[in-house]
Amino acid sequence: MPDMTVFSRPVRTVSVALPGTFDEAVAAFERAAPHLDPDAFAHEVRTAGDWEEIAEWTAQHAPHGFLVYVKNDVRPLMGRAGDPARAIAYLLGNHVTAEKMFRLDPRVMIYAPLRVALTHVDGEPVLFTADVPSDLFGGYGVEAITDVARGLDRSLAALLELLGAEVPAELVWSAVSA
Repeated sequence: MPDMTVFSRPVRTVSVALPGTFDEAVAAFERAAPHLDPDAFAHEVRTAGDWEEIAEWTAQHAPHGFLVYVKNDVRPLMGRAGDPARAIAYLLGNHVTAEKMFRLDPRVMIYAPLRVALTHVDGEPVLFTADVPSDLFGGYGVEAITDVARGLDRSLAALLELLGAEVPAELVWSAVSA
């Protein structure tokens, strides 16, 4: 590998309206993508016999394919500046999926887990915002990585559908072309 590599790629960001109030949308999202308990996960990693056991544990704890690794509720901080908007940023992902790309190029971890946000401004709908995964990971020029990322596109589309949102075409094109 060279001492320096520069990747350039266009990245599309989608914002999709979610039904309900901000609190209802957050609760629905966190039910669909539960928070990863770091202590339980660390115990699993220490005691698992092999990767398959970790993958099985993950499937049991990520019923819709995603886990929340970090929740950053920025409302208390931004509210101190007088900003009334509500926003929670999440690191959302699945380490079993990430490993499929990591084995091909560990630099993919700059985008794994994914960053997503739920936001709300009074008088407007609650929005779910995320970058299109295949845009992020596609820039590595490795078709196997891009294929996994297209699967992430489809998984995000399924999550949005589960949450009652309209699924943007930017997340489903890869399901047709893959």
